[in-house]
Amino acid sequence: MAIKWTRYYKTFQPTKGKKVDKLECKIVAEDFSGTIWFTDLMLQDGAMLTGHIPNTKEMHLRRRDDSGDIIPKQHFNAVIRGQKSIVIPNRGTITTAIDFTLYPKDSMPEWTVGFSHGWRTRTFVIGDALSEGDVYEFHASTWWVALNGQRTYNYAGFYHQCPAGDAKFNVDLPDKKSARLLVELEEWVLGIGGERL
Repeated sequence: MAIKWTRYYKTFQPTKGKKVDKLECKIVAEDFSGTIWFTDLMLQDGAMLTGHIPNTKEMHLRRRDDSGDIIPKQHFNAVIRGQKSIVIPNRGTITTAIDFTLYPKDSMPEWTVGFSHGWRTRTFVIGDALSEGDVYEFHASTWWVALNGQRTYNYAGFYHQCPAGDAKFNVDLPDKKSARLLVELEEWVLGIGGERL
């Protein structure tokens, strides 16, 4: 079964001086057969489309700092065998994109490796077969999915975000298979002008 994922982004401006009381969303489809799933409706304040990562133009974000020093991108390593849950700390105050790089230690058939958020929502499944020595990149910060440095579109699902605080993610490998996982994220806080949001 072929699955096509499409993301839509839209801005709207309420009548000046009015507050939004309710929002109705309708799906209209014509001349097709199959099933439609409608998931992950997200509303954000502001005039700029943000998608999966914060839009720094309007929010005036800056990397979290300690004593005036900019904190570099955070890196976390894990060794995964079978199905595991991991907790990633985001000490910033803003939801941010999260990047996963998987280094398989065993061969894994196509469509058997997946990632998901804590309650197994927002799933991402790798469509490519993986072998020992491969490098699989699933990076939300750059919207980049690649196998051994070559972009691939053989997957199903969504890029992931890491909310402020501790975030739980699931990594699902075939039974008794293992891989090393590198997790990266940038921690952001609101800078000057962003406090109004």
